[in-house]
Amino acid sequence: MRRLREERGLSQAELAEAADLSVQFVAALEQESRSATLKSVDKLSGALGVTTSQLFAAGEAKRKKRSAVDQIAALLDGLTTRQQGHIINAVKEMRKLVGRRG
Repeated sequence: MRRLREERGLSQAELAEAADLSVQFVAALEQESRSATLKSVDKLSGALGVTTSQLFAAGEAKRKKRSAVDQIAALLDGLTTRQQGHIINAVKEMRKLVGRRG
């Protein structure tokens, strides 16, 4: 939801107003400390100009991305700081190579 909001140049307050929700509720949703009701999902998707499916798909993409980060963090767990540094440097180099191939 945050990505969609930011792509549209909206602040949390602007989105909350457009969706007739509180700013605190929108902030809590973005921080994943609250769950949305079907009614609030409908209001948010309307305010963002997307379908409910598109709003859920945006959230799913975030979960998949986080999952990859969690996997990398798990691989680093238990290694010394020096070992972690070596792996991080290797990943940075691989990222450069992948970026060149686009």
